[in-house]
Amino acid sequence: MIAREMKVDYLWIDSLCIIQDDLQDLENELINMANIYENSYFTIAATASSNSDGGCFRSIAPQDRELELKYAHHGSSQPFSIFFRREIPKLSPGFEVAEYPLMNRGWVFQEWALSSRMIHFCKKELIFDCRASQIPQSGENDFPLKENFEETRKGIWSGWTWANLVRAYSDLELSEMKDRLPAISALARRMCRDGGRYLAGLWENDLLQWLNWVVSTVRSRLPEPRAPSWSWASVSSGVHFPLYNHRDRDDFLVKIVKAEVTPLRSDIFGEIKSGLLVIEGKVTKSLLRWSSPASRTTSPSFTCQPSSFDMIFNLDFLTEVLDPATIRKKGLKIKSCPEDWFNFWPDTQFYLSERSPIEVYCLWYREKLWGDWVMILRSSSRDSNVFERIGILHIDVTGFMDEATTSVMTMKII
Repeated sequence: MIAREMKVDYLWIDSLCIIQDDLQDLENELINMANIYENSYFTIAATASSNSDGGCFRSIAPQDRELELKYAHHGSSQPFSIFFRREIPKLSPGFEVAEYPLMNRGWVFQEWALSSRMIHFCKKELIFDCRASQIPQSGENDFPLKENFEETRKGIWSGWTWANLVRAYSDLELSEMKDRLPAISALARRMCRDGGRYLAGLWENDLLQWLNWVVSTVRSRLPEPRAPSWSWASVSSGVHFPLYNHRDRDDFLVKIVKAEVTPLRSDIFGEIKSGLLVIEGKVTKSLLRWSSPASRTTSPSFTCQPSSFDMIFNLDFLTEVLDPATIRKKGLKIKSCPEDWFNFWPDTQFYLSERSPIEVYCLWYREKLWGDWVMILRSSSRDSNVFERIGILHIDVTGFMDEATTSVMTMKII
C-alpha cells in the first residue's frame, strides 16, 4: 500500500525475494545486498515492530498526541496557541529498544546504513531518514547519523569508520549467531578496496591494530564460535577498538607471520569455516586464578572490565614481579599495587565452573601506549599445539615485561 501511494512499481522484501532454505540463493543475494539497498528509491521500515507480524501502522495513545494550549497576554484580545507533546527518544541503532525495536536487529543495521532514504513507521510518528538529515514528523531536524558512514558507501577506505561500524553493529541482536559476519557483509564489500584482505571481520592492513579489540559487555561463550578466537566475530558481545586511532607501529611487540581464513562456502565476506593466525613475540607462561576479595591486599588482583559479572582474578607472574623481596633485590621503583593498575577484558564468561587455575600464555602485545597490553591465550581443547584467545589484559604502567620471565615463541592461534 505504501509503495502504491508513492507510485513505486517494484517492491523488494528480503523474506519473499530470497529463498530462505536455499543456501546458494541466500549467498548469491547477499552479494547483491549493497546494490539493492543503495539503489532503492526508499526503504520502508516497520521500526515500531519487533517481528514481521507487527506491521507499520499504529494508533497514537491520547497521552502521546500533540496538545494545544491557548494563551493570551494580560490586556491583549489576540490569543495565540502553544503546541506541545511528550519528548520522543532519538532514533539510533541499538538505543531506545522499547521505542524502536527494529533498530536493535543486526540484519537491519547495514540496510539502514546503506539506504539513501528510509521512512520509519514508529509508535508515535513517522521519521524520514536520509544521508543529509533525519526529520521526525514533528519537523525537528535532527543530526544526520549516517554522515559518518558516507565514506563506506562511496567505497573510500577509512579504518576509523569501520571501527565505528563494528562498535555500533556488534551489540545488536541476531536470531542465529552464524549470521554474525553475513549480516554486515554488504558494508564490508564497500570497504574492501584499500583495506587489504578481509579476515573474519578484520582487515589485513593494520591487522595488529585490529587484533586489539575488547568486549563492551561480557556474555556467555558461544557453543560453536563462528569465527577464529582472534576475531571479534567469535563472541556475541558488543566490541570496540580502544587504541585504533593511535597508530604508532613502534609500540607493537609482536610480528604477524601468517593470517588466513577459509570461508564456509565461496564468499569470503560470509560464514567462516576456519581461521589461523601465526604470531611471534615474547610470551610469559603463567596461571590465571580466581581470587577472593581478601587477596587484593597481598597480590595484584583485578576485576573484569567491564564488570558484567563478579569475578576477581590474578596472574602468578604478576605476583612474583610484585613480591616485596623481588622489588628490594632488583631495586625496582614499584612500591605498591593499586587495584586500578590492571584491567582485564575476558572475551566471554569463560570456564566459570572451573575452580583450579588455568594455564595461560601471556603474549606481550603492545607497550608504552598507556602502559602494557597483553593478549591472554590458552591451549585449545582440540589441539594442545595451537591456542585460543580468551582475553586482553591492560597494565596501566610500563616495565612489567622487563621483570617477567619471557621467551620468544611463535603462537598458532585459531
